[in-house]
Amino acid sequence: SGGNAKARYITRKVQLSDGFDSGDLRVYLTGYKPPQSDIYVYAKYLSSSDPQSFEDKNWIQLTQINANNFVSTDETDYRELTYAPGTNGVEANRINYTSGNDNYTSFITFAVKVVLAGESTVDVPKIKDLRIIALPDAT
Repeated sequence: SGGNAKARYITRKVQLSDGFDSGDLRVYLTGYKPPQSDIYVYAKYLSSSDPQSFEDKNWIQLTQINANNFVSTDETDYRELTYAPGTNGVEANRINYTSGNDNYTSFITFAVKVVLAGESTVDVPKIKDLRIIALPDAT
């Protein structure tokens, strides 16, 4: 709630198969970003050993790791944008979240939220070709 988001898209909860716990995540999308707008991507995770419910998890913002200063020049100017766990445009190559007093670096369940934010109510950001890949921890 709040903020200048024009739209939000939340994937359904994804449950990985037993034994396929992952430690990293990549989100690829093709985006149109008019001036004074942005596309934010968030994820939430649940480790197989975390006793808390998935619905009680907080969304963690992913960092955009390419085309950070991209602004569309016209309505046909879409570019592939990549998001990952990390900060300031640098991917961490692993997830990390805290639940209670415990720290987790792997997950069996996840969901992704894409938030489209902008100043204009007429020329808003758009996405297509959303792809999400759960990866093993690369560190």
